[in-house]
Amino acid sequence: MATGAGRVRWGAAGRRRAAVGVVGVVAASVLTGCLHTERVSVSSSGAEANGPSRAAGISGDGRFVAFTSTASNLVAGDTNGVADLFVRDNVTGAVQRTSLEADGTQLDGAGVTQGTVSSDGRYATFATEEAATPTDTDDAADLFVRDRTTGTTALASIAPDGQVATPVWGRASRNGRFVVASAAGYGVFVRDLAAGTSRTVDPFLFSDQFAVSDDGEVVAAVTTSDLLPDDPGGTYDVYVLDDGDGSVQRLAPSIATDRTHLQHGALQLAVDLSPDGRHVAWSALRGSVSPEAFVHDRLLGTTERLPDMPQPPGSTADPRELLPTVSADGRYVAYARNGEDEYHRTRFELVVRDRARDTTTVVETLPSWWASPLLLSADGRWTAFTASTAEGTDDTNGVDDVYLRFAHDPVIRSVSPATLGPGTHQVTIAVDEAWGTPEVVVSGTGVTVSSVTPGPGGLTVSLEVSASAAPGARNVEVRNRGDWAGRALLGGATACGACLTITG
Repeated sequence: MATGAGRVRWGAAGRRRAAVGVVGVVAASVLTGCLHTERVSVSSSGAEANGPSRAAGISGDGRFVAFTSTASNLVAGDTNGVADLFVRDNVTGAVQRTSLEADGTQLDGAGVTQGTVSSDGRYATFATEEAATPTDTDDAADLFVRDRTTGTTALASIAPDGQVATPVWGRASRNGRFVVASAAGYGVFVRDLAAGTSRTVDPFLFSDQFAVSDDGEVVAAVTTSDLLPDDPGGTYDVYVLDDGDGSVQRLAPSIATDRTHLQHGALQLAVDLSPDGRHVAWSALRGSVSPEAFVHDRLLGTTERLPDMPQPPGSTADPRELLPTVSADGRYVAYARNGEDEYHRTRFELVVRDRARDTTTVVETLPSWWASPLLLSADGRWTAFTASTAEGTDDTNGVDDVYLRFAHDPVIRSVSPATLGPGTHQVTIAVDEAWGTPEVVVSGTGVTVSSVTPGPGGLTVSLEVSASAAPGARNVEVRNRGDWAGRALLGGATACGACLTITG
């Protein structure tokens, strides 16, 4: 029996964590600045890939990025001439090929068609037509999971009856434990890799776009199957099936009346689901060619449409929003958007939306949506994307590359007090998008930052102003840190010009 989104039993048996509503908004704005960027589709020694690469997955804290590539020079012994799945550790710089057979040898028949990496970076999931394990006997495309810690590869597309299924498409949960797949004769099923069991989600549900929660109980699926009596039929809809409370929910609006939108707008991520199953993000077709992006909160029963690209007055542009992905807590959503007239040939913004502050950060502007998907880390701090143009002077290979970028600049609202004389002072910097304990720098000589303490009112900064400090206006810069153990990597940085004055 269908239940309303607001009636999902989130606290049942402790199955869902306590909800935190998205509250407190400020005026919308587009933020740009000095966002940290680095290329990840390189070898462990930093050599450029000699073939194109495409973003495939990102870990929860952004440390690990998975990408597919036909390059042969990223790891030693890559001689198969097909696309492989690689995972880069952005702390050590090590690049590892993870699309390997059970005995550790490379795929030598068919390449990888999709892949991802778990939140902790341990598990890499990939799809290939090659039999990567001895148990794969169906001579068709299957899903596999590589444990990067133990160096083992397991077949994931095993149906509830124990038979090897031939999935149309599959996707792993963010923690890497569960895989949801759809196969003829089985409908949609979820495989628990830890328990070695599979369960049927719906035997009559057919889908080639879906997502599964980290407990394996919630599945969001794009389908033409009519699972509820109020489904008018003939459309692609987003359904959410919750095995924990037995609910089936159809989200409005529908995605499309045919496969056009799936083929030209959302091949990788037509629907996304937060790890706890609470937030669902998807894009739906407005009219015949114009998709809009939405986020639904299943606990609150609310649906939010994501903002268009701002347009000048009098513009006749047709806004589009594509490929939304949501952070673990539902606060941040990454998506692609444009507002021009030609769908395939115009520039797209890759943006991250902060739903709590009602702000949108432009991560990058690229020639077309083919640079998508824009992958968002679970903590909302990092994005990974494919760029068809050089993002730096060292990018000279002339092929698509994958980049990692910090998703937010800190935004300095005020510095108080704004005038200081010689001596020791406590200064409060009101700043949005500050993560952890940022670094604070004051321009010029004679001013030393001795400590930075984050708090609800902003950053409390201890400053030492020497008697010899030159008087006049100073810039104050706040720099976010990457906070990866083993690497002091800075994220976004913003300076407020002349916002502090030193007196003699």
